[in-house]
Amino acid sequence: MQTVLDFLMNKIKVIILILFAMGLSTCSSYNRQDYDSHIKPNIIFILADDFGRELLWSYGGTSYETPALDKMATNGLVFTDTYSTPMCAPSRMMFLTGRYNFRNYDNWDEMDFNIKTIADYMQEEGYVTGMTGKWHRGGWSLVPRGPRMAGFQMYSSFDYQEYHQNPFWGIDVWQNEEMITLGDKESSSEYFNRFAIDFIKQNKDRPFFFYYSMNLVHRPFLPTPIHKNIDDPNIQEKLSLNRGELEYFSENVTYADILVKRIIDTLIDEELLDHTFIFFTSDNGTDNVSEARELFSEFQDHFSKSSVKQKVQGGKYFPTELGVNVPLLIYAPGYINSAEVINSPVDFTDMMPTFIELAGGSVEGVETDGLSFAPLLKGNEFAGREWIYSYGNFENNSSKYKDPIGNSDGFYHVISDGEWKFYSDGRLFNISKDRLEQNEIPIGYSTESDHVRMRLDNQLKQLRNTKPKIW
Repeated sequence: MQTVLDFLMNKIKVIILILFAMGLSTCSSYNRQDYDSHIKPNIIFILADDFGRELLWSYGGTSYETPALDKMATNGLVFTDTYSTPMCAPSRMMFLTGRYNFRNYDNWDEMDFNIKTIADYMQEEGYVTGMTGKWHRGGWSLVPRGPRMAGFQMYSSFDYQEYHQNPFWGIDVWQNEEMITLGDKESSSEYFNRFAIDFIKQNKDRPFFFYYSMNLVHRPFLPTPIHKNIDDPNIQEKLSLNRGELEYFSENVTYADILVKRIIDTLIDEELLDHTFIFFTSDNGTDNVSEARELFSEFQDHFSKSSVKQKVQGGKYFPTELGVNVPLLIYAPGYINSAEVINSPVDFTDMMPTFIELAGGSVEGVETDGLSFAPLLKGNEFAGREWIYSYGNFENNSSKYKDPIGNSDGFYHVISDGEWKFYSDGRLFNISKDRLEQNEIPIGYSTESDHVRMRLDNQLKQLRNTKPKIW
């Protein structure tokens, strides 16, 4: 039964939520601390797995408790439009290389290690680099192994091909070129979080770049270490059977939030928070198959002009807004000391040049499709992008993403300016009013929409015709 205190706390949270959505609407006025270009900030990039925007109250979701991420939002930056891809592996490739997938992504679980990565560039800027969690870019038969080949000096991860069905309990972990076997009752999520904390403590006296690639909240939805009866034989049996159940999804969301809080608490304890940028985002939208087939979340998009509260299904696999437009929170109390909503659209290719410039480097000569938004974070003038790009299909599986060259004709390519979204098959949506893409804008609807259609169509065609291009 709900207590009076619970009722009041929920009412207060709703009021804060409304004020947050209504009052923070531009990208020009939030207060920034002076950015000292001679002090290299630490950068932590947290990539959650299958964590759609509808899961966070800062975007309009009300079904889950995420106090740490809420704090990041109410004290940092919330980006309204951030494009990844609809699937895990290609999104990671886009982030790591700063390039669109049609230039360098042709394999689900392997990458060309001759391609320079963000970790390589950060090392050049004097950073120690590390990663933990879901790697999903292969190279486990190589020496050194994949993460180190890609520029991460310290890492702790697992072979995705061996554990893609359940990387959560009792797995073999590759850590700094050595294999460590976790016990049957040992959580990999806990282990990877401890590795991240240890990395921060060990490198607190030099600038670091850390890629925290969570395996939460991916299927299967299993009990987590915070489950009150985790040692109960019945719960342990569920873990051994590896059958996910929808009832544990909310717990997985809460647990992911707790792991984020531990990172923030460690930075506070080590007196590093004021010198660190924390990015939180996701590889794609929330899942919608298997035990997630019946997963619906309460959502009233704060950033849609005609938002309606409703239960929505996750958009993983699809190039819809709930599939590719993922949350992006940036928390950096030492540099950003008040909340703001950023309307300037960004995509995953922008992370590499942004991190390089935050580190004091130059992006001149860097092969990237991205545009650095570091000026925005430093308090300088920032014109922003004209558009952001992604792609995908409308099938509830990953088969075509595993062989993009062989299925290149099966993808829709999408381009958005944050207000309008255009598909390569000619469909147009006003996503500022219609985030769920329920009302296609026909040709001839208005002079404005016809001009937008022509502009976005031309921009998409120009992008797709640029070289290099492998599919």
